[in-house]
Formats: sequence, C-alpha cells, structure tokens
Amino acid sequence: MNPLGHIFITYIVTRCIIPDARGYILLIALFAVIVDIDHIPGFFTFPKQKRRDYATQVAHFRSILQEPLGVAIELLVLLALWISGIDALILEIAGIALVMHWMIDFLMVHTRPLYPFSKKIVCLFFKDAQSKRISEAVATFISGIIFLILII
Repeated sequence: MNPLGHIFITYIVTRCIIPDARGYILLIALFAVIVDIDHIPGFFTFPKQKRRDYATQVAHFRSILQEPLGVAIELLVLLALWISGIDALILEIAGIALVMHWMIDFLMVHTRPLYPFSKKIVCLFFKDAQSKRISEAVATFISGIIFLILII
C-alpha cells in the first residue's frame, strides 16, 4: 500500500480508538509509514525490468520488519518502552499503527506472512499489477475522503 493510504487508514482506525487523535496526526503519520523504511534501499537497487515479477519484488522490498515476526518484535520493543515509562498514549498510537500497517499490507499487497520460516508469497485479493494499482487508488481515495471529514 502507498504511504498516503497507510496514513489515512491508520488515522481513521486510531480516531475510533483514541477520540483526541487529531492532536497526534503527525505522530500517527510517522508511525503509519516508518515500517516501510526498509523499502528505501530497494528503490535504488531494484532493476526496473523486474518490477512486474511479484516474487522478486516481494523478496526485494519486504524485510522481516514487514512480516508477523517483525511486528511481534516491534510490539515487544513497545512493551519494553512502556515498562520503562514512555508515555502510554504514544505507545498506543505506535502499536495501532504497526498492527494496521501489517493488516493493510496483508489485505492489499503480496506478503510473506510466515517469513522467515517460509518464503511463500500470499496475496488474498489482488493478484495482478493492474488490480493492485486500482485497489490501492480506490482505497486511498475513499480513506482520504473519510480522513478529511474527520479532521475538518
């Protein structure tokens, strides 16, 4: 999913859980996309001629941070930070964003849900590049409208 889609959807869900989420919009946006930081090196090293091959693309762009084991480790880090006294609301926002990021990706793009134990790629709904682009555009547009309604 694209960064705007992650931000919009994560804000909508966070707002349902934390009514005053509007005051934390920048923090929500940061936590919604920070998991994708592992994609940055891939943009510089991935050959353009292979961009249509999903197996190669998923293996190249999705590290362990993107999969359930990585999310579990990230949530354990948040738990350790909570125990050490970090503001619980910030950690709640971070936890919601991490789980939402994984769920959005799992539903919208090709993932390896059991990586590193299995390299099998799973795609629930959108199997080709065209349907993936259309679904992302529609999801981003609809969530963007809801986002604007919630912040106005």
